[in-house]
Amino acid sequence: MGNRIYRETVSINTDQVRDFFNNRAKMVADKGVSVVMLQEHDQDSAIKECDFEEEIVKQRLQITPKTRVLELGCGIGRLAESIIPMCGFYCGIDFSEEMITTAKSICSKYGSHAQFHTMSCTEATEKNSDFFGGKFDCLVVSGIFMYINDEELTQIFNRLPNLLSKCSTIYFLDPVGVGERLTLCEFYSKELQTTYNAIYRTPEEYNQAYQPLFQAGFSIIEQGPVPQAKKQYSDSDRWYTIFKRKDK
Repeated sequence: MGNRIYRETVSINTDQVRDFFNNRAKMVADKGVSVVMLQEHDQDSAIKECDFEEEIVKQRLQITPKTRVLELGCGIGRLAESIIPMCGFYCGIDFSEEMITTAKSICSKYGSHAQFHTMSCTEATEKNSDFFGGKFDCLVVSGIFMYINDEELTQIFNRLPNLLSKCSTIYFLDPVGVGERLTLCEFYSKELQTTYNAIYRTPEEYNQAYQPLFQAGFSIIEQGPVPQAKKQYSDSDRWYTIFKRKDK
């Protein structure tokens, strides 16, 4: 049945996570976008969270026709459809081949204005910015840090500043543990009807993990629980953070 592990730092199987999302991507046609948000049994919450993130994208990330946007964990292109018409260039990254296939299909109308790559966040941040045609002015990451183990996440945060311009904005959203860290390790979820792996770090753990970003000149300008999110479980919540780095 798997385990719910509190407080301890344990690793999850990322190959199982990839397989999980490849399978979820195949369900999109039948169940819609809520299936990749893991909220197919609560369509209302999925819609409210989508509305909140679209409001963030459209009003608070200062995206202009000159902005180069990188999205890590772009999934099927849920946010890409809002971002691409606003920006100068969009690049979506996801480690799920099925997710990227769907995203390319959904966003094919935008042509070379948008590009998609199948790779992990670690692989993406190991690339030189020239691989993507230059540095990015905006980074969007929604709901994927919970599927990345600590050591790998530290590497990602250390490398991210190298992909971003001197004056850039970052938006993160991820489920978090309430009061203490929670890891679901090969846990069978009745709601999802499959084995599930995820790490729910506390907001305090994330703020500590963000140290490489602070050292690179980023400051938090907005942070807190997602106001529209329905609290489904007592031991987890959804938390967002917006960073800004200003050219000195």
